[in-house]
Amino acid sequence: FEIELKTDNYGSETSWEVTDPTSGVVASGDGYSSGTVYEAGNCIQNDVCTFKISDSYGDGMCCSYGEGYYKVWVDGVEKGDGGEFGDFEEVNLCTTPAPVTQ
Repeated sequence: FEIELKTDNYGSETSWEVTDPTSGVVASGDGYSSGTVYEAGNCIQNDVCTFKISDSYGDGMCCSYGEGYYKVWVDGVEKGDGGEFGDFEEVNLCTTPAPVTQ
């Protein structure tokens, strides 16, 4: 898993997490400065399915207060990108189907 993000003018409002259905949060980031590009990477299991990026103020990362964005990849394949959202946005990262629990 790899992420690139550029914060808007209020970088401290931005946070993200990657979760799997059984263990919960397996990677996360927050405490960002404003108007800065960040890159991070973590090894994740195949059943880790959800990337969630949040803005605590509820106005996303673009475009009212700066030109923020995010991009996420798994095994070199882009799974999602964006910046225009409200409180949060989620991206499906699954490389294999998640196990079905009954």
